[in-house]
Amino acid sequence: MIRHSWSRLTTFLEFEPERATVLSFQQIERILGHSLPAAAHQHAAFWSSASSYSYAWRDAGREVSRRGLLPEQVRFSQRPRVPELSAPQGSSPAEALRAPTKTRLYVVPTLPGPAGGCN
Repeated sequence: MIRHSWSRLTTFLEFEPERATVLSFQQIERILGHSLPAAAHQHAAFWSSASSYSYAWRDAGREVSRRGLLPEQVRFSQRPRVPELSAPQGSSPAEALRAPTKTRLYVVPTLPGPAGGCN
């Protein structure tokens, strides 16, 4: 039942054209059509990706941040897209994983550590 009652937020976020949008708790309640649980107001963890409500924004490809916002605001940002592996015609996904790829190797010089210490 919880999933259904939060599907309106998922739909809103799926069609939101901005890469990041800030919503107040009151705006979220209007989208949902009901009040937020008390935990949303009382516990920052409610808005974490581990929350049982997080599917509402994760299913829309969003992540949440409250950093730098007013206490009753939430920023929903598009998650970076991970490129999908595509296997060449006639090959299996496992073969696509073994296919050669271009890789950049960055060499970062190490600074000497304190005498007798580990680097």
